[in-house]
Amino acid sequence: MDLNTAIEEAVVALNLFLNNKFSEARQRVEPWADRSMYHALCYGTIMYLQATMTFEARDIQMAVTVVKRSLQVCNRFRKKTSMIGSLTPGMKTNYNSYTAEEIHAELCYAECLIERAILSFIQDENLISFVKGSLKIRACQQSYKECVRILERRQWRDADNKVHFESGVRMGNGMFNLVRQDKTTLSNSGHNSDHNSGHTQ
Repeated sequence: MDLNTAIEEAVVALNLFLNNKFSEARQRVEPWADRSMYHALCYGTIMYLQATMTFEARDIQMAVTVVKRSLQVCNRFRKKTSMIGSLTPGMKTNYNSYTAEEIHAELCYAECLIERAILSFIQDENLISFVKGSLKIRACQQSYKECVRILERRQWRDADNKVHFESGVRMGNGMFNLVRQDKTTLSNSGHNSDHNSGHTQ
């Protein structure tokens, strides 16, 4: 399945899900979820949304499992960085050498990362989960920064390709900023609670 068809299929599946046609949406993407990054992302997103709506332990665990697999699928399509390039400081990446699949893989990977980070926060309400989630948020930030660099530095020859990528980057950045803000609020609330309890003792 080519990239544009995969994107269209993912959009259709998400629309089905948002119109309460859960089974149809899942059936549309699940068979391709181990071969197509957008089907993997969409399947992970559906399970993630279901988990965040129900907060049932079974749904959360299922979402974690699916999103982990989605990350693996997306990672397979990402650009493989050479050892020389990764060790050379100040060396700029030539994003024009990326294929369309490779740049979209970066975006799909970043979107899966933020879902995995949020699931870490709700999977277990303890300090370890909070730390793990925070580390995933940092990794997610780096991924979205990479996507922004691709958007700004790449010479786009396909307008439709750019539109799909840019909309994903803008939406993902907005979602990431909301998550980061919520995490900061939670952290400050905990700090203030400890501070106030210290005064009342």
